[in-house]
Amino acid sequence: ANFLLFPEDKGLLKDALAQRYDQMLAHGWVQEVRGILESYAPETVLPGLKTVGYRQIAACLRGELDELQMHHAGLHATYALLKRQLTWMRQTKGTRLLSNHQTAPSRPLHDAEVALRCWIEKQL
Repeated sequence: ANFLLFPEDKGLLKDALAQRYDQMLAHGWVQEVRGILESYAPETVLPGLKTVGYRQIAACLRGELDELQMHHAGLHATYALLKRQLTWMRQTKGTRLLSNHQTAPSRPLHDAEVALRCWIEKQL
């Protein structure tokens, strides 16, 4: 069986994603994309720049979006990807969803262990 630990409060997960997105921006993500764009001819197709976040940053660097629009579009695309991934995981045969009221980004392994132990106890 596959287990998916998922907080009942999706707001916690969205907050964690937004925090991680902002950390990546603060740690040079825009500079990374700028370097990629400068390394290739403009007509070069770069599949990696079509991925979530990279697409929005590249559009900003080309002047198609301002920084606020880039940030909003990138977060929106990240949330949409999360939704697709969760739908896929829920539909995967043999996957068991484990709810956790206290999931926090800083303690995922501990939270997974607690949720799994609770599920096992319910099975006994």
